[in-house]
Amino acid sequence: MGEYAGRGATAAGGGASAAGEEPREDPQGEEPQQEEEKPSKEQLEQLRIANRKAAQIRSWITAAAVHNDFCVCGDYNGNIWFNQPPNLSTWTERKPANKVSVLRLTESLVISASYDRSVKLWDRHTKKQVGMFVCGGPVKVLEVNPCDPKELICGDTQGQLYFLSWKG
Repeated sequence: MGEYAGRGATAAGGGASAAGEEPREDPQGEEPQQEEEKPSKEQLEQLRIANRKAAQIRSWITAAAVHNDFCVCGDYNGNIWFNQPPNLSTWTERKPANKVSVLRLTESLVISASYDRSVKLWDRHTKKQVGMFVCGGPVKVLEVNPCDPKELICGDTQGQLYFLSWKG
């Protein structure tokens, strides 16, 4: 058997080149392999910024809601992220529970449901918790009455259905 002295093959499966040799043209007429271009300083800085932003996301997004120009997301670790003009690129974090399952928005409230069995009401402007209800099991569904946003219905993994009314 012969020895192999090459560094690698081309993507098309062409011949390898020995150490120190220039890449050879592929017999099928393809161009020789070129060295990859190094990224510019600007590209490196953009990559650093993207990595920093990605590092802020610590877990999977499990729930989201949008109302006009207000956006809220919940994640697997129980964090809730708020985003509102004029700071569209800034997210404010709250840690209400574990694994947010549902988020709903009204004119004045953010309503979160979680796997810790809780339904929590948050003041939309101050981001402070203003109410809470605990279900018998992890909350899987939650809806707000469109005719009366202070009335909620939610269901848990135990098969229970809850009709809730907020008096705040």
